[in-house]
Amino acid sequence: MTAHGLGLPDRDREIEVLLRLTELFSSECEAEALAGGLSRIANDVVPADACAVLVLDRRRSLCLLGATGPASELVGTAEVPLGQGVSGWAASHGRPLAVPDLTADPRGRDEPLRAAGLANLVALPMRVRSRGAVGVLVAGWRRPGGFRVAETELLASLGDLAAVALQQARLRRQRADRRRTREALSEQAVAAQEAERRWLAAEIHDGVSQRLVSLSFRLAAAADALDNAPGFAAEQLRVARELADLALVETRAAITGLRPPVLDDLGLADGLESLARTAPFTRVTVEADRFRLPDHVQTMLFRIAQEAVQNATKHAEAEHLRIELRHRPDEVVMLVVDDGCGFDRAGVPPSPERYGLTGMAERARLIGAECETVSAQGRGTMVRVTLPLQDGEEPGTTGQGEGG
Repeated sequence: MTAHGLGLPDRDREIEVLLRLTELFSSECEAEALAGGLSRIANDVVPADACAVLVLDRRRSLCLLGATGPASELVGTAEVPLGQGVSGWAASHGRPLAVPDLTADPRGRDEPLRAAGLANLVALPMRVRSRGAVGVLVAGWRRPGGFRVAETELLASLGDLAAVALQQARLRRQRADRRRTREALSEQAVAAQEAERRWLAAEIHDGVSQRLVSLSFRLAAAADALDNAPGFAAEQLRVARELADLALVETRAAITGLRPPVLDDLGLADGLESLARTAPFTRVTVEADRFRLPDHVQTMLFRIAQEAVQNATKHAEAEHLRIELRHRPDEVVMLVVDDGCGFDRAGVPPSPERYGLTGMAERARLIGAECETVSAQGRGTMVRVTLPLQDGEEPGTTGQGEGG
């Protein structure tokens, strides 16, 4: 940008454009509105057939968020990988790029804006000093030819002014996305907790409480018959002892259901092997890499495997169960596969009371993983959980175990 402003020869015109830019940048609008407004202002001061603003997203691609002229039909659909095309090259190198004839330049042949009927382009990176390019401002003409230096300098000035506002719009969106993600995770956590409470309440009501009621009746009957019918009283005490033992077993099972002790003692790999040993299948195979994960992640993965094994036990009529836990450089993958009867995935009706397929998916989302259930009639079922690993969070593999 020149010392006196944008560099427009008409001072009144320049003040008008600067006021429009100030109003646009101070509105704290979304990136789409900012890109659309900037492309219109650029096209008002540069006699191009189309102007466009492409913004760098988290996937390192440039997305067309605002455009004028024939390029406006591509808004929201055109995407340029960083480094490709004219705009992608300008963003990755941090330098302007002018291509007088898109058909004669390899970068022009990879440029999606050619679909708008543009024959030449000039692309100028919009840079923030501390972060590099955050987007690209592009102007194009339907006719091949060169560009006037004054037009290129003017577009560069507009891009420099817009870069900070565009970065702020991106940060506002990221904060809003994080807030929505936290809210969604909070809702899922509450739903998971409530599901656990319902499960525990059902376990206590259907199991422990019923045993205790029967135990109370038996003890009362024994007390009444102790003097007159000692044999009957003894039988009642024997049954009461059995009921007490059953209640103790069910209580311990409920406690184990809340927090599997095997995870604390042995870790996830051995926990999966222990889980597999309890499954009533003809053949069970476990292949689990041993590595460290945060406690809450281990618990969620174990719960998903536990639910998958229970579903296979109850519904699959399977002979072979296979559990895998794999650590890869950028992800952890867990598989629970059976060779049972399978089911029609689309035919399983959703039920808020059934903590099954939906529950496994919700547990996976709580730890940033994805849970996929693949099944077909007569072809078995596979539950696959994929947990991406962030930089610096890669667990170290210490070996591999197998059991069954």
